[in-house]
Amino acid sequence: MAMSRWRRINRFALGEARTHKRLFTVLNITLGAGCLLQTVQGLASGIYRSNISFIGLGLLLAGGLIGPTVVISVFRELHNRQQSDVVYSLPMSTPERYLSRLMAIVYLHILPVLVWSAVAVIATSIRTAFFDENVRRYVLVTWANNNMILRMWAGYLAGVFFFDSIAVICAVCCGRRAEIRYFTYLLAASFSLAPLLLRMELMVRIGGQATEPSSLFYAWTFSLFIWDRTETMTWLFIILAVVNCLISVGVMLLMYFIYRRRDASSAGKPVVSRAFFEIAVAVCLMTYYTLLISAPELLPYMLVGGVVYLVIHIVTFRGTLSVAKVVLWTVKLGATTAAFVLLLWIAYVTDGFGAARYLPMRNLDNANILIDCSYNFYGGENTVAFVGPDSFFWERNYSNWIAFDSQETTDAQIRQIAEVFQKYASQRDKEFSDFWSFFTGSKESYRGWDRVATCTMNIWFGERNNTMVEQQINLTGQQVRNLIADLKKLGGIQVR
Repeated sequence: MAMSRWRRINRFALGEARTHKRLFTVLNITLGAGCLLQTVQGLASGIYRSNISFIGLGLLLAGGLIGPTVVISVFRELHNRQQSDVVYSLPMSTPERYLSRLMAIVYLHILPVLVWSAVAVIATSIRTAFFDENVRRYVLVTWANNNMILRMWAGYLAGVFFFDSIAVICAVCCGRRAEIRYFTYLLAASFSLAPLLLRMELMVRIGGQATEPSSLFYAWTFSLFIWDRTETMTWLFIILAVVNCLISVGVMLLMYFIYRRRDASSAGKPVVSRAFFEIAVAVCLMTYYTLLISAPELLPYMLVGGVVYLVIHIVTFRGTLSVAKVVLWTVKLGATTAAFVLLLWIAYVTDGFGAARYLPMRNLDNANILIDCSYNFYGGENTVAFVGPDSFFWERNYSNWIAFDSQETTDAQIRQIAEVFQKYASQRDKEFSDFWSFFTGSKESYRGWDRVATCTMNIWFGERNNTMVEQQINLTGQQVRNLIADLKKLGGIQVR
């Protein structure tokens, strides 16, 4: 019984896919041309960075970005009254209809993307494995760890799945083509930018914590494309890409619970799910605010964001526009803006949600810790405090090797030194006026002009580039002197 039901769903999905032959043809021509250019370049250059055909890559990306058009075409009964009458009259249950739509998207978009991009990867990889003498010297794992084209392929597929899942959300929650399309692009950008922007502005800027963020920041966004790890992280990258794809599939399946409430009468309405609309515009507005929070003048940009917020409401609900509704939207704008300011305030008083006090939970025995204070004026000198088993290391602020006596360290010692440094990371006034000045730049002192030294703390094991903690703060000259005095009191740490 279950098998016959799946055959029925598959038959409807194939029938749906056949009704979009023109779109399918255009997509495959675009992807095929990109695959051909990338394969030719890959056969010539192998798996290294020089193997990228930027025109081919652009065509493959264009094929991936067609996703919303495919979703809109497949879910046509949700925004077209005539099509809804036809589709809802078919002898199909709601689950069958929804699953057939998802499978049609797989046939029309996901499978072509998967196949064409895989051809380029396989051709490039085979060429390298059989004809590149350097690669033959290493085992397969070493080769795969440095396979940049494999990483790009995994990230590309993760991005396609993510974009299609966002398009499905918008198609199910909206009833007009325009809203489906522009909400897809707005939400995809917001979900990708918001986590990293909030971390940058609320954790790095306030707490100085520039440590590599958790992999969770890249779990379900386009941000995987800007993954800033070394090439030896290929397997971690691929695992994260797979998780990204699985989340996207789960999201598309969960949208059935909203889809089943749709009927022919909802087609043509700009927004079917009001909760979706309110959450979407709030997320987009807060992402916009966060993106421009470092601008010299924050308030004018916030005003522009408010105007765009109101315009989206007016365009979306132009059929029922009234003065009362404009007033209500303005109140909601004020509430959303107040919520954003409150978020900033909480981050400010908690030192970036505790980022200023962050240390790894793992044992830090035999770790190295370096505190470097570099004065921000010509003729100044650097002060370096170091403890760890590495007696020689290269510091970027110097033109030679810095030598210290090697010393075994304990977890407690490393944490004690770090806590002295982090005490100065949270030394700022916590009044609301000082908070507002910090973000808007209305006082020069909060832009760092009275803080003449940039102090950086690094904690690492082994190679210097394997940094676990990187924290940077700006201090006044007196604060630097106090910091060095506190470090000397600890004993055992080399200070220069």
